Amino acid sequence: MKYRQKVLVPPVSVRLEELFIQKAKELKTTISSMEIMPDHVHLLIPCDPRFGIHQVVKHLKGSTSRE
Repeated sequence: MKYRQKVLVPPVSVRLEELFIQKAKELKTTISSMEIMPDHVHLLIPCDPRFGIHQVVKHLKGSTSRE
C-alpha cells in the first residue's frame, strides 16, 4: 500500500516542469527525459561526474520545494 499523496496533477505538474527546466539551465545541464506522475517524478539527466548527480537532484528538489 502506497502512502504518497497525488498532488502532482495540473496545474501543479505544468509549473513543476517549468521550474525543472529553468533550474536545469541554471545548473548548465539538460533534462533528457521527464515524466511527472501524480505522486512522483522520473528524470533522466546527463551530468558532469565532477559535480555529481546527487548535487543536481539536491538543487532541483530544493528549489522546486520552495516554489
